[in-house]
Amino acid sequence: MTVDALPLATPTLPGTLAPPIPPPFAGIPAPRWCGLPALGWQARQARPPRARPPLTGAVLAPPVVVVPVSADRSAQAMPAAPSTYAKAAGRLLRWASRAALGATFLILMLATLPCLAGWCPEVITGHSMAPSIERGDLVVVRPDAAGAYRPGVVITFSDPGRPGRLTTHRVVALRPDGRLTTRGDHNRDADPAPVSVGDVRGRVVLRVPWAGRPVVWAMDRRWLPLGASGAILVAAARAALAPSRRPARRRPRAIG
Repeated sequence: MTVDALPLATPTLPGTLAPPIPPPFAGIPAPRWCGLPALGWQARQARPPRARPPLTGAVLAPPVVVVPVSADRSAQAMPAAPSTYAKAAGRLLRWASRAALGATFLILMLATLPCLAGWCPEVITGHSMAPSIERGDLVVVRPDAAGAYRPGVVITFSDPGRPGRLTTHRVVALRPDGRLTTRGDHNRDADPAPVSVGDVRGRVVLRVPWAGRPVVWAMDRRWLPLGASGAILVAAARAALAPSRRPARRRPRAIG
């Protein structure tokens, strides 16, 4: 847009022609931008804003923020993770408890399963066979033929000097009448009464040390070690069967 300049008033003499009036700022190029369009300079027109195309299709949802939260919403803070030494101690305790339970289960199996085959478990309650068989040991007796009871074999028999009581001694000699002479390893002299083959329950084929200690404690009325062993067995069972504690897994929760 241009605006013509007004002519300037110049004095003229009579009889002379007035010189042509040049336009103002002739020969000077107009700047690209000028804030005074009234002077005739070329003004820069503002660019129209770019029109955004209308949205077509699904409306965009706001961004989703994922925040991990605990499975238990009532817990405000997670418990501190156990240290390496605590984990190792707990693992060792569980393995020791399982070993104790396994040993107890094995002893029970040795005391019950042989009875199905006619074998008899017996608990040694005396010291006459020490140190070969100690008091509180469990022995398994197997019935055998009469010819198997030779000198040096440990047998269990009904004591002829004390009816109704079983004795476990070693055969030291065979009498001409077929009866057996027995003696305990801890005794100096042989048993006074010979043993007939019909009174023999069988020969000792297995020995489990200390397996019959609870029976001996009960006979001696030693309730303290008996109760302590029972408490230890219960604690071992609880420790072995308890599940291992692991930190609760976090699951994400969507917010937004």
